[in-house]
Amino acid sequence: MANRKLIKWIHKSFLTFLIGSKNPIFFKIGFLPTFKNVKKIMCSYLYSTTNYRGNLKIMQCQPYKLHGFSLLEMLVVLVIIGLLAGLVGPRIFGTIEPSKVKTANVQIKMLKAAVGTMYLDIGRYPTTEESLAILRTEPADETIKPFWKGPYLEEALPLDPWNHPYQYSVPGGDGHPFALYSFGADGRTGGLDYNADIGYLLPKTQQL
Repeated sequence: MANRKLIKWIHKSFLTFLIGSKNPIFFKIGFLPTFKNVKKIMCSYLYSTTNYRGNLKIMQCQPYKLHGFSLLEMLVVLVIIGLLAGLVGPRIFGTIEPSKVKTANVQIKMLKAAVGTMYLDIGRYPTTEESLAILRTEPADETIKPFWKGPYLEEALPLDPWNHPYQYSVPGGDGHPFALYSFGADGRTGGLDYNADIGYLLPKTQQL
């Protein structure tokens, strides 16, 4: 009961202070105690009325209004975003393809190392028919099955950065025992720049 009287006294004293001011007051009230509950009041300003009670001038509180964005403001923001995308976008996307080429080279070297490890175990390189699948799957050839210590990759065979399978065949070009390569961005043999084949390629006589 005492607490209720204290809150009521604070409430009346605070309102009396605000109402007694002769000049408009611009403020925002957070939480103002009332007689029954605590009501959140947000005010943009107090303004005078023509109502008087003796020498006490009555002030009224206009609720604070949240204004959204106008159509024009939204269009301006969209134009600015478009300009920024036009400036920054090409620089960002221009670094993607070189990164994919580097990733392909790293993966090809990893696969080559796995093939080399298996060669030490079974004494030969995979045939074109066996391909790279033999790095993960036990061979059907009974003569080498006892020597196969795979899998030689911890995870499934990776695809190249353009989501195409790596190519493998025997023999390879430039004296390599096998060819292991990616078709590049276009997913086809040959090509220039980022479409060029990457890795240990076929003999030149077999290249288109």
